[in-house]
Amino acid sequence: SPKMRGNLGETILNDSLAKILPRESFSIQHQFRTGNSVEALIISEKGNIPIDSKFPIGDYQTLVLAKTDADIARARSGFVRSAKKHIDDISKKYIIPTEGTVDFALMYVPAEQVYYEMVSGEHDILTFAQEKKVVPVSPNTFYHFLRVILMGLERAKMAKEAEHVWQLLTSLQHDFVKFGDRIDVLAKHIGHAKSVVEEVGSDYSKIGLKFDNIKHLE
Repeated sequence: SPKMRGNLGETILNDSLAKILPRESFSIQHQFRTGNSVEALIISEKGNIPIDSKFPIGDYQTLVLAKTDADIARARSGFVRSAKKHIDDISKKYIIPTEGTVDFALMYVPAEQVYYEMVSGEHDILTFAQEKKVVPVSPNTFYHFLRVILMGLERAKMAKEAEHVWQLLTSLQHDFVKFGDRIDVLAKHIGHAKSVVEEVGSDYSKIGLKFDNIKHLE
């Protein structure tokens, strides 16, 4: 049934996200202020990427089962019409830069053969999708897309950590300079104290000498 197909597509999509991306890097069933809910949202600093699992499986099955040229042409026309409607819906509902999304969305097609028909068939579905800024992905292409996203997230994390390390080093350098200044002050105090001690020692020797002189007086 359509509901079961939808649930299956959503489950496969969520599983793919969970296997590759950190949990904090995506959201499931994200609801926009418009009231529309997208099945998944990849969260990134450059903008969030909406993903919706829509695919014309019913029209594809009709196309596969068509026998005559007339039936094939009619079924392909229905398939193209349905695919474009899904693409148009995704473009209108989920590409919302004012709510933090990037200027494109992904259309997740969980069946490789349906995806292949969409991108390589004798029609203009892919051109239409490019115009609407919707990128169709299959399980295989989606996996590679997520790997690229993961590399970007890891690079951003490394950049943050490098910045944090640089801040620590800068702070350490500042503390080191302050410590050096205090060492200089302490050295001056020690030098002054040494001078005072030497003067006191000299005076003590002089006083002792005077006592010796007094002792030898008759």
